[in-house]
Amino acid sequence: MVGVASCGTPDATAIVGGPGDEPELEAASTIGALSNAAATWLPMQEGNQWVLQSTTGTSTRTVSLDSVANGVGHLTGLHTDDLWVGTASSTPNTLYAWTDASQSWSAFLRFGYATTGWKFGYANGPCQTFNLKRTATNLSVTTPAGTFANARTIGMSQVGGPTVRCAPIEIQELTFAPDVGLVSLVTGTAETFTLKSARVGAKSWPAGNTGGGTLKSVLKSDFATYTSKPNTIRCITTPCPTNDVTARAHFTYTVVNGTSSSQTWQFATGCQFDIELRDVSSSVVRRLSDARICTQALSSITLAPGASKVFTAELELKDSDGRQLDGSFTAKALITPRIAAPSVAATAALTARIVN
Repeated sequence: MVGVASCGTPDATAIVGGPGDEPELEAASTIGALSNAAATWLPMQEGNQWVLQSTTGTSTRTVSLDSVANGVGHLTGLHTDDLWVGTASSTPNTLYAWTDASQSWSAFLRFGYATTGWKFGYANGPCQTFNLKRTATNLSVTTPAGTFANARTIGMSQVGGPTVRCAPIEIQELTFAPDVGLVSLVTGTAETFTLKSARVGAKSWPAGNTGGGTLKSVLKSDFATYTSKPNTIRCITTPCPTNDVTARAHFTYTVVNGTSSSQTWQFATGCQFDIELRDVSSSVVRRLSDARICTQALSSITLAPGASKVFTAELELKDSDGRQLDGSFTAKALITPRIAAPSVAATAALTARIVN
């Protein structure tokens, strides 16, 4: 059994790793202070951010960490679906990821495996499981943010089925530099993104670049605790009326461009953001987009340096099956562009109670 760390909300706990996790394999050697610890290759501080730019165009991808506590963090921008990732004291060289399909932690990136491969699945079924293996060690990687030594690359390949033709894999290669994090990635369509800028703890890249600022976002609800009243009418025939009263949470989501350049997001519809509610196991129980109708027209947002955009929304505190919510939840707001763009997700904790 491996270490305990928080996940979902600060008050929840989950076991990172699991029984029977095999011993880690260490690389044959290290260079100076370089180690195989996952926290060396993906530093786990709140607010860490890596902005990568396409080598063949102007598009960017932003990978960010938020809600970091006790070695667990919320990782956005790497994969279409956000990931909760974490480390365990007994296997420090492995970065684990929570998967909703198995409701468990699985080994995602094994930084100590020099030659042995492993499997990871985002979900059950063909095309959702991947073979991973380190494909390069001690690289020197030159990017717009600088040149990084002693980097290593992990390659990913898709596991399909005998009668299944999979869509292109989202990511086929990830390259990390020690004490920096992600410096390069290659998509399934062979588009390469290299590090444009990064903020890791108190350090930033390019070196000495302290005036660029960052994108910031804040999510606020009108209350911290909400109370709903259940239905008390009992019927022997249908349709049956109801007298339940379900609380509604009002959210304000603010995005601020604190950088020195304009930031643009492009959308496939008139809906430009979403809010989701996750329970203590990090499962999504309700989304604003579940019952929202969007205009079918392209739209965009451009924020000049220092400018901000405020979104507001109301969410009835019921799950997707219409049951009133009861317990502790994390609300997450995010912009939903049609192409990869800077991530500005924000979270807020709330409690819902059903009181007779």
